Amino acid sequence: MSLHYKSIDNDIRKRFSEFQVVRQEGYHASIYTGLPNTFIHPFGLGGIRIAYPQWERYDPELDCQNLAAGMRPKWITAEIAIRLFSEIIKPLHEELFSACHIDGGKMVVLVEKDTYESIHFNPHDSTAAYPDERKLLMKSIGDAINSFEGRYIGAEDAGTCVADMDEIGKHTQYLACKSDADGNPSPSTARALFHGLRKIAMLRGHEQSLEGVVVGIYGVGNVGEPLVRYLSTDTKATLLVYDINEEKVARLKNELKRMNSTSNFEDILLNADIIVPCAKGDFLGQEHIEKMKSKVIVVGAANNFWQGKPSDALSCATMLHARGGYTVPHYSTNLGGVLNVAMMPHFLKEARIHATNEADARSVAETKMNNLTFCCAILQEELFLEHKKTGLLPDEIMELAVMTQVEAILWNKR
Repeated sequence: MSLHYKSIDNDIRKRFSEFQVVRQEGYHASIYTGLPNTFIHPFGLGGIRIAYPQWERYDPELDCQNLAAGMRPKWITAEIAIRLFSEIIKPLHEELFSACHIDGGKMVVLVEKDTYESIHFNPHDSTAAYPDERKLLMKSIGDAINSFEGRYIGAEDAGTCVADMDEIGKHTQYLACKSDADGNPSPSTARALFHGLRKIAMLRGHEQSLEGVVVGIYGVGNVGEPLVRYLSTDTKATLLVYDINEEKVARLKNELKRMNSTSNFEDILLNADIIVPCAKGDFLGQEHIEKMKSKVIVVGAANNFWQGKPSDALSCATMLHARGGYTVPHYSTNLGGVLNVAMMPHFLKEARIHATNEADARSVAETKMNNLTFCCAILQEELFLEHKKTGLLPDEIMELAVMTQVEAILWNKR
């Protein structure tokens, strides 16, 4: 079994990349929703991201458009990955493949400058009350989702949590990641990313244990923190962690003895053998590549972690490979979350038939979900082998594989 791909004409590429953004007013916030100009599946699904005006160089409309466009190849790649898993590891029911027949979408909520304190909520603090102001913001998000009449399905993302999804769910049915269903997708994103980066490291000559390998992680949020824990527990890698939240990094460092921290992201650029962007995208550029080790591996949870447009990302990937490094597109490594959104409801439904209680059902479903995230490692091996065989960049191969799948979908709709 190998990836199936071919040359694609410019019309398919153009239709694939065209997304529009709708701006609406929310409660002390501007709500941006990105959806395809032409849907290849009935609806778009992607996370609801909370953004703040103090972010540097931040354009919420452009970010929403790029993130929405980035969700489309992620959903297509998820279907490709689970088919590889089904053929190589374990056969899956055909209905699970149709669960991934979802298009790209995204919502970015830019809150007003003076609103942060009134809506702030820490889901990890069991004593924290859910703020009334945040409830009003979530209601306005639910109203915005309803305006698309099912063409956009929201989900958890940076700045939001399962409690937010439950609150939004009081106002709309078009929502994923609620506590009574698929829940928090971040651990699955981290687990798939872990499998993928370890497989890439092994293919590039490192030991499975990652002993002697410095892994630099930028961002310890919903995905970065569980990834740090997986690496700390399941490997012997040296971890070098950076986050603007120094208090959180210090807490993790105190808990995980093999973790090192830095207050300067440049330390990661200069010292890491594997760099893992887990924060917001659009921040790594050619000036950063020049500071990296020659044989560095860059894989990320962050969508569109290269600066600029997709063509700029390809230029960065080309430069990195020319220096002896290796990178793959973000949607080939951070697809664990969309797998969780698509598959967890099916796994839970099946487990509840036989389990005696909800805790047992969820445990069985989570085990199946964790096993499925290994598809990311299978995908990375196929991508690496094709790269070695053809000389094409992994970004080019994965783009062609996704486009080939899209062309088949559009052809079947004729």
